[in-house]
Amino acid sequence: MPMQRRSTRRGAVRSAVAALSLPIAAAVGCGDDEPITEAEAMALLSALGNVGRLLPSSVGNLNTTIDCPDGGTLAYAGTASGDPVSGIMFDVKMTASMCKFTSRGSSFEIAGGSVDQVGTVASEETSVLIDMALDGSLDWSLPEKEGKCAVDVDVDATGSLNPADGLTGPVTGMMCGHSVNVDASEFAPPA
Repeated sequence: MPMQRRSTRRGAVRSAVAALSLPIAAAVGCGDDEPITEAEAMALLSALGNVGRLLPSSVGNLNTTIDCPDGGTLAYAGTASGDPVSGIMFDVKMTASMCKFTSRGSSFEIAGGSVDQVGTVASEETSVLIDMALDGSLDWSLPEKEGKCAVDVDVDATGSLNPADGLTGPVTGMMCGHSVNVDASEFAPPA
């Protein structure tokens, strides 16, 4: 395999993973604190996908923090092994700290909590494959209510080597007490 082709695949895997990582990483299911509507839950899912776009793009130990748009941070720690062609296997914990952002007209704050992201990302001749499980909980708030959300989401997505094309495939599980069964195409690729 020519070196340039492998580099192109690695870049495509990184971009595809980035496009899906946090929208899925933050697919959260809520406890019994205060109810969050299905629309608010999807806004939270969508917003987190635009705030944190990070899954392993290289192998080894991962320890990094990103800033949220309106204050606070999302920290990532874990490991990744393998290569983009045969698959990067990852086990990463995303931890929120006063992360603030706005999505679909709702202003969220994730005060704390964490979500484990475990899975594999691989590339084929013309596509990127993502198989990921998410588990954890986040403390969320909106101006008028707050709650604790448990994460139980699975992703089985495929995308082209061009990250702008986005991803397709099932995103299923529970989010804030709402059943999730959507297509990954509902989450926009990063700009």
